[in-house]
Amino acid sequence: MDPTILIPLDGMRFAEQALPFAEALAQATAAPLLIVHTSEGARHTDDLKDQPEPGSYLERVVNPLRQRELVVLTTTASGEIVEAVTAAAKHYPIGLIVMTTRGRGPIGGSSTAQQLLAQLAVPVLLVREWHSPHFSSSLSTGARIIVPLDGSTLAEAAIPLAKKFGAALEAELILLRIIAPRMAWVPASSSGSELVRRQATAQRYLEAVATMLKREGIRATVEIAVGDASEGINAAVVRHNAALVILTTCGQNTSAMAGLGRVAKVVCWCGLVPIMLTRPPIMTETQFHEAVHAPPDGTLTVDPGSKLILLDRPQPAQPETPQPLFPYPHAC
Repeated sequence: MDPTILIPLDGMRFAEQALPFAEALAQATAAPLLIVHTSEGARHTDDLKDQPEPGSYLERVVNPLRQRELVVLTTTASGEIVEAVTAAAKHYPIGLIVMTTRGRGPIGGSSTAQQLLAQLAVPVLLVREWHSPHFSSSLSTGARIIVPLDGSTLAEAAIPLAKKFGAALEAELILLRIIAPRMAWVPASSSGSELVRRQATAQRYLEAVATMLKREGIRATVEIAVGDASEGINAAVVRHNAALVILTTCGQNTSAMAGLGRVAKVVCWCGLVPIMLTRPPIMTETQFHEAVHAPPDGTLTVDPGSKLILLDRPQPAQPETPQPLFPYPHAC
């Protein structure tokens, strides 16, 4: 069975705002939809008598989708949404979860997305309540997708996912690097030259990534901005009229990586378009700190094993060739 796009619904209109976005991606990728209907939402509303019966509710939701020739599967569950989705993942190959979020509530809590990312290692597309359903029409052929990259191998975990949806949508990937105006350890007298140097390094890095993508038939352009990362991402969305942001989050089930990353949180809560979050494989704390910090200098190379753009960094002598930190064929 092809990987499915899963949408958790609880009978509340708020959760249904994810449906148009899931439908747009299903149309582009020819993936079946899997609707997981849970009764969790009923426990969080004061008007229980207005909760529809599962059968009639699913018919109302599913029939229009099937009339548009989409393959739609359904399953019902009781209990917490994370438990319901995890149970469904045991029976269906899940390629993407699409859900609404308001940062609180049964289906919209940030902890829900965090737990799903940690337990299933499946990308999650988060839709906010102000993302009007008509915005989903921009997830079509020729869409622009913002892919923030900071030069770290952690951020590069978003590249396979961006390639997948970039190809499906015939999209243009905007490879974005946001540079802080001044590093804390750089003297003020040297900040100008240091910024120019970092911009040049970032330019070489992004151009190398873009070249790799173009060889695989993916349209890609590069952009560098100076300022706050989350504000810079939202500004890029406006400049390019982008439809989607694809971002790596460091949220994992270890103490060093607990929670969604700061930038991912801000972009999610204040973002102008939906954000698709993915994470790299589980790492030790040492591996995480090595992956999250981009080296200050280096020559760009392509790792022939993983086909990833990496910055060379000084390495101690090793008895044998070290393995790539991220096994990218399995990253998403």
